[in-house]
Amino acid sequence: MALLHPERAVRPGGSPLFVSLHGAGATLFDNLKEAFVEDPELVCDIYQVPDYAFGLFVECREEEWWGGVRGWRGESPDEIPRIMPEEQTPVERRVMAQIEWVLTNRPIDRDRVVLEGASMGGSGTLGLGLCHGDVFSALKACVSAGAEHVAARMGFLSGRRPPTGLPDPPLLVEYSAQDDRWSGRKEVLYHGMEDNRFQIIGYWGPWGHWGRNATVMSKNDLVFSFDPTVYSRRDPYPCFTHASCDDPLPWPDGFAGADNPLASACGQRNAFFRWATLEDSSASFAMELRLLAKDELKTRFSIPKSAVADVTMRRIQHFAVAVGERIFWEYGGRSGVAVADATGHVTLERLEIMTSPRILRLSRILS
Repeated sequence: MALLHPERAVRPGGSPLFVSLHGAGATLFDNLKEAFVEDPELVCDIYQVPDYAFGLFVECREEEWWGGVRGWRGESPDEIPRIMPEEQTPVERRVMAQIEWVLTNRPIDRDRVVLEGASMGGSGTLGLGLCHGDVFSALKACVSAGAEHVAARMGFLSGRRPPTGLPDPPLLVEYSAQDDRWSGRKEVLYHGMEDNRFQIIGYWGPWGHWGRNATVMSKNDLVFSFDPTVYSRRDPYPCFTHASCDDPLPWPDGFAGADNPLASACGQRNAFFRWATLEDSSASFAMELRLLAKDELKTRFSIPKSAVADVTMRRIQHFAVAVGERIFWEYGGRSGVAVADATGHVTLERLEIMTSPRILRLSRILS
């Protein structure tokens, strides 16, 4: 592994840590050389570590591929992958142990650990990151190679559910190309996240198996408009599902050719939502919800003035909710009673979210 020390002084309470998982076909240092020496202007987003943060670049060679390139994944994108084993593989345990070593031995803020990766590293980011909400504050996955890894770890496979007691996942940004066979089966990821009411901010477009900033931005100029790395592991966030402003997923048919309109379409999921926590106490919770305004973002996309979505609250720190507890809610002139689900989360269905902020309030029902 390689560890970069921040150029600026270490922050009080520790500096953030950015963990990067590289792609297959080369070693860690081959990837670093390409990113920082040979072509720095076209660097992949996962290698851009802020100068106030530590950067940890982890070796994850092709022959390992989270369990063996000739094991579950296959040697080519056209080969149908086998089901990945449910138990963690040695390389997964090794990577998590390396991260823990850095957290223990360097002045790191444990609430601000970001995991990023491209291609094979993107697969690792999804598979390792989503099930470790107790470690990571945010995830960024670029052209992640398949969905088998994350499906096995998060219970997205047919007939399965996420493991019992799983912590709320980190905020996730994922961007992939539907004309990239290595990025196939992303419908498994998106449907799994929606079915379980997990948050994903996703972008796609026809840029092939490339994650470099200039290439991606030339196709989809929304990709870097939301920065999940500014959020702490202790920051509550809303999950938006079944949103009216979501574009149609290009998977599984996005590689079907020119006759399929989704083969060349750029799209997004949850790209326009924003929020801010106003209160999080044992008695009540309040969060501001809104859409981006047109003057906040220059884009070729049409930004809606309003959208309807289901909203699930996650990572609430103090307003603890018990399974089956009845919670009173107010939002935009509406109010009602919601019942916490089997995981202790509250979902408010079909809320209208607009560019003008509205406040969602939750409070206990006194007996």
